[in-house]
Amino acid sequence: MRIEIAKLSKRYEYQWIIKDFSFQFDSNKTYGIKGRNGSGKSTLLKMLSGYLQYTKGEINYYNQNKLIKPTELFKHISISAPYIELDEELNPSEIFNHLKHFADFKQSNAKDFTEQLSFVSKNKTVDRYSSGMKQKLGLQIAFSANKPLLLLDEPSSYLDEVNRAWMMDSLKQELGKKTIIIASNDEKDFEFCEQIIELSPNQK
Repeated sequence: MRIEIAKLSKRYEYQWIIKDFSFQFDSNKTYGIKGRNGSGKSTLLKMLSGYLQYTKGEINYYNQNKLIKPTELFKHISISAPYIELDEELNPSEIFNHLKHFADFKQSNAKDFTEQLSFVSKNKTVDRYSSGMKQKLGLQIAFSANKPLLLLDEPSSYLDEVNRAWMMDSLKQELGKKTIIIASNDEKDFEFCEQIIELSPNQK
C-alpha cells in the first residue's frame, strides 16, 4: 500500500490541528509518527483510516499501483486504536467469528485466533476485560487481518512488559509484508521503524 498525501489539513472550530502536511508512505515500509500532545498524531491516523474527515488537502491510496476508491478503502486497512471500540457483549471467539464475515484473517478458526491471546479465560465477554486485555485483543485483530495497511495508535499504552514483548514480536512478523504506520509517545514503539515523522503543534 502506497499513500500519497498533499497539503492535508484538519481544523477543529478555529484551531488548525494539522496544516499543509504532505508526505508519501511507501509500500511495505514501517513508519513512526511522534510529537507532543496536541501535535496531531491521532488526528493524522484517524484521517488516514477514514475514521475522520479532513478539512483540506488530498489523500490517495494505491495497492499494487492501482488507485483505491474511497468506498473500497475499508477493505485494505486494519487499525488498532483507543477509539476503535469492540463489541463488549461478545467474547474473543464470537468477535472473530463475526469479523470473519467481513475480512480475511490469517487464522482459519476462532481457536487458533484466541490461542495467541494467552488470556486466563477466553470465554469472558470483553466488558469484563482489563484495559490491557482489551488493547491486546484489538492488536490481535489488527495483526491477524490480511490487509496491506496497518495503523497502530498508541499500541502499547496499556500493556505490561510481557504483552509489550508479545506486541513487538507480532509487529516484527509483519515487517516488509505491509505498510505500517505507528503513532506513539513511547520511543520503544518505534524500534522497527525505518523513518520517523515528528509533528509539532500548530499554533495558528
